[in-house]
Amino acid sequence: MHACMLRMFCAMLFLTWHSATVCAQHEEHSALRALYVLGQYQAASELGERLAEKSSADTGDTIRYAATISWLALTDYMLDRFEKAEQRGLQALRLRENEITQPTIAQPSLAEIHYTLADIYRRQKRTGEVRLSFRRALETHDASGGLSPPMLRRVLFLLADAEESEQRNGEAVELYLRALANRDDRTIERLRAIARQFKSEERLVEAENLYRRTLQLTVTHHISERLMLPVLHDLIDLYLRQGRDSDADRIFVLLADMRGNSRDCADASHGEEAGLRSTLQKYEEAKLGFKRKEQTDIFVVTPTMRKELRLTTRPSNEVIADIASRLDRLSTNGNETAALVYDGTKCVYMITRSGFELAEPVSSKPDPIISHIGFSGAIRAALDLDARLAARQPKKRKPTASSSLAAPLAEQYNARAALRIAADLLLPRSIQDRIKSKNVRRVLILAGGDLSTIPFAALPFGAGALIDVATTVVLADIDGLFSSGADRFRATAGRKIVIGDPDLKSDPTWVFAPLPSANKEATDVAGLLGTSAMTGKQADKKSVFSLITREQSSASLIYFATHGIADAENPMDASFLALKDGHLYAREIRKFKLAQQPLVVMSACQSGLGKSFAGGVFGLARAWHFAGAAQVIMSLWDIDDAATQLLMTEFVRTLGQGETVEDALRAGMFKARTAYPTDPARWASVTVSGSPTLQ
Repeated sequence: MHACMLRMFCAMLFLTWHSATVCAQHEEHSALRALYVLGQYQAASELGERLAEKSSADTGDTIRYAATISWLALTDYMLDRFEKAEQRGLQALRLRENEITQPTIAQPSLAEIHYTLADIYRRQKRTGEVRLSFRRALETHDASGGLSPPMLRRVLFLLADAEESEQRNGEAVELYLRALANRDDRTIERLRAIARQFKSEERLVEAENLYRRTLQLTVTHHISERLMLPVLHDLIDLYLRQGRDSDADRIFVLLADMRGNSRDCADASHGEEAGLRSTLQKYEEAKLGFKRKEQTDIFVVTPTMRKELRLTTRPSNEVIADIASRLDRLSTNGNETAALVYDGTKCVYMITRSGFELAEPVSSKPDPIISHIGFSGAIRAALDLDARLAARQPKKRKPTASSSLAAPLAEQYNARAALRIAADLLLPRSIQDRIKSKNVRRVLILAGGDLSTIPFAALPFGAGALIDVATTVVLADIDGLFSSGADRFRATAGRKIVIGDPDLKSDPTWVFAPLPSANKEATDVAGLLGTSAMTGKQADKKSVFSLITREQSSASLIYFATHGIADAENPMDASFLALKDGHLYAREIRKFKLAQQPLVVMSACQSGLGKSFAGGVFGLARAWHFAGAAQVIMSLWDIDDAATQLLMTEFVRTLGQGETVEDALRAGMFKARTAYPTDPARWASVTVSGSPTLQ
């Protein structure tokens, strides 16, 4: 009995020792891999030599020894010790020749070792062995994986090139096409060359099939549209050779449309990412211009001021990586935040937390109406805003002559057509597809001039609108891409200021239509926020100005439900929020010092409009941002009184339940759309300006 217990005890001791030994071995090889991945090749080599010395003595532990030799082959290669790297690479392959599944111990894949040997042979100009090793790397990868995407693209391209040099075009084509499917766009020119050779040999069916397969992969894998143009040109030539004029005409129409609607989104010869960097630099220059205008009323960017550029003077990859890092912090629980950056009406660039996604042309020959009055003007005309809301628009007691380009064009448009045209140009299909595939739930929009006042939420998207897929935030300037985001609004924190439906009957300059729903809106909102509203005669300028000044260090929300005026000619001194006995002008707003970066809501007509510049709109919203507001809810046109009361009350109710500003506004828009399902003029009039909310 005692002997039996002793044997069991000894067995347990052995198992414990063996488990500890195995864990230690795994940790050693994990450390070796970590050093290699971090680029610490000398340290990795020294650790590998020690492990090899230990494991070589233990002839029974072949797996651990093979893993060590595999790592040493790679580290020797990285340290330019090619002869030793070759010896160890071949030794590792011999030791692992019967390997069926990847052992649990950390080690390079067999495909990586073949790849490393091939590169050594390439450096030594051992052509036959290069091809053989690359072929084995590909076969091993196909069987069990192991090559990174860049490695795989290189193997496919070099093997295809070798096959082509040996006039084995059939094999070369399949390898080039596979490389193209892995987003190696270098292969397009090689495929075109082979197809042209097929044409010269009168192998026209093979040439057509190759052109079509190339185009299909280019579209499927979202490779730049401009690379399709020469392929389409070749296909036209092929059809004309065969007398297939109708097929050629069909491609001619497509080619002309692509050329007409396309501009290169790249910066000279430096690629699309450099084009994005150049666009961002324009926005940073515009931010400096706005800063100068706020100080001097003159929008200008001088060479001296350009020395102040900080965000965009670094290499493109660093700038994009910085933005992607911010987007990563804003993306949680699988819900992505993406950014769309518009280079005027030339290009739109998309960035996610993965980095640069794609660039698409907007249009070089837009719809004639849009080219005449702009995107925003065309949508206003289609929604017939000027005519429908004329009765409630403020009017000067001594009217001045004015003209409208939109009015005579309204009859040429309808709302659906205008929004569809805008969506086709501003949200190209490739952008929409990427938004869906990336599970984007919030879109940050950096757009200048006319584009910054587009109702993006209402743009058609699939079977619905963009609002059905994602919330939107119009960034006030380029800082929004680099900021960490705005803190979530808390209903219990800070002072809440609510002003609504001031008594405007005695205004000496303007005639204001009554806003019966504004009083209820202000009262309901104040009730939801646990405060009281200043309305009617109480909402006079002196009292409101004094209250905001007194509470500017503690205010977390400032809410206006009143009339608003935006003046494109004099945005600082003629744009205002209407109050009794005077108005709150943009120039006065920007002098506030809002310490808590509050949410400002302007439930007022035209509060998001002003004077358009390349970097955005200068008006009431920008004045609030300058004063310290992190987020501003603003309107894009003269809003409907009843619909706005419904929308904004639901917005504040949802906000008080802990939702972000963006999601709360979306809930309010859904509420209004339910009441007015066919009329986007009533539910798509408001948007969020400023920083996105931290999740």
